[in-house]
Amino acid sequence: MKRKTNLFIMTALFFLVGGMGCEKEKDAKDQLPPITQIGANTFGCLYNGKVFTPLKPDLQFMQPSPGSPIAMYGYYHDTDNYSNLIYISRGKNIINIQYLHLYIYRLKIKGVGIYKLEEAVYDTYSTQPFHSYISCRAVSPKTGKYKFYGSYANSGNISIMRCDLDKYIYSGTFKATLKELNGDEVIEITNGRFDLDFKTLK
Repeated sequence: MKRKTNLFIMTALFFLVGGMGCEKEKDAKDQLPPITQIGANTFGCLYNGKVFTPLKPDLQFMQPSPGSPIAMYGYYHDTDNYSNLIYISRGKNIINIQYLHLYIYRLKIKGVGIYKLEEAVYDTYSTQPFHSYISCRAVSPKTGKYKFYGSYANSGNISIMRCDLDKYIYSGTFKATLKELNGDEVIEITNGRFDLDFKTLK
């Protein structure tokens, strides 16, 4: 009888733990926007397995553009190195990432394709490199304090699936291993996706 009871408890624990794992994974995926190419103005990724999505702050002047936590900047205009940086922020209820940079080297020139990541830059005012990168300011999973993290050579990629210059629609996916600035801590960015229409973004 005792043996049957122990077997029952072990079976129950197996399904309980397994179910919790599946539920956690399901919840994370359910919270991310779908991967689309229609200009749906969506963005999301997993930061060490936890969902990040942009959210505008309460104070308008803290946003990258009026009404939106997403903006795009251009660099090296009117040259063969013309590139773009997509700035994504979460201005309140910050769970993990405060803001994230997707710098896509020669986006409008190269268009659809795979952009390999290299060494990151951490602000929009610095001279931007002649390669793509991802960087962010986020809460450290180890310490709970804000740190800067960035890509390095062959640490991931950005895949552009739609680059519509006439309609200003840019869609793609991304993934990366990011390393702490001046440190050794590493975090994972996975399941990244964006579908942005910069004519209608608010």
